[in-house]
Amino acid sequence: MDGLWDRAIKDLVMTPSPAQRELPVAQLLVENALAESGKDNITALMVEML
Repeated sequence: MDGLWDRAIKDLVMTPSPAQRELPVAQLLVENALAESGKDNITALMVEML
């Protein structure tokens, strides 16, 4: 796989594993993006809507 695609991002955010639930969402996404393909710069921007 080359990076995180929409489906993988959705799965990580909606159904994280028990160990992943302890991490802030932005950190979870960055760590997984690095694990999949750390070839480029990685940025995570999270917006919470109330």
